Amino acid sequence: MILNLIPSPRNVSTAFMYSFGQRKDTKCLDEPFYACYLKETGKHHPGREKIMKSLSSNREDIYHWIRSTNAPLVFVKNMAHHIVEKDFISNPEWKHCFLIRHPKLLIRSFTKVIEKPAIEDLGITAQRNWFDYLNQQNNKPYILDSNDLLLNPEIELKKLCHFFNIPFTPSMLTWPPGPKSYDGTWAPYWYNGVHKSTGFKPPSDIESAQFPKELQYLLDKCLEDYLYLKNQTK
Repeated sequence: MILNLIPSPRNVSTAFMYSFGQRKDTKCLDEPFYACYLKETGKHHPGREKIMKSLSSNREDIYHWIRSTNAPLVFVKNMAHHIVEKDFISNPEWKHCFLIRHPKLLIRSFTKVIEKPAIEDLGITAQRNWFDYLNQQNNKPYILDSNDLLLNPEIELKKLCHFFNIPFTPSMLTWPPGPKSYDGTWAPYWYNGVHKSTGFKPPSDIESAQFPKELQYLLDKCLEDYLYLKNQTK
């Protein structure tokens, strides 16, 4: 099975990948379409040159890499805004899981690496669009809020495993600290916090989280799409 995680950035997605990385039946691939995204958009993210050297920017090459990965379960961590429609059309057998996060927390975390993000950098609108697209294609995805995962990791992971008909293993609840062999080359810029972790930590409080006033317009735009997706988890 190929399980395609579709998160927005700064969304506990790397910890989620590390969780699956503890399974003996699973191999993890970290954001395989990153170079494609950078080439297609011209974005200049930290470590761009290394990313372009480490990954193919041809989507057909990436499809072949994912399909040829030898494991009962292949866990593919993507970003919603790295994906294009061709990815779904070319790989109808993939199963999909959306990981969402309240935009107040997401934006605050994202700006620690990229100070002035645009709405398309945050991936929440892309998540909503892809969620609706998959439902229209009768390819029902699973959706999980990262705050729920952090509050009750064992319960939420068991529910997710049940949905995809894969066994839950307690090993998914902890992992060793430090970098992982399957980390992307961008890890030094984005993964410092998760490299210090050994499991899922309690979530940040949304209401008390300070938020820069100059980014309020981004929060207003993203909140509608987040709440739309959040409603699908009920």
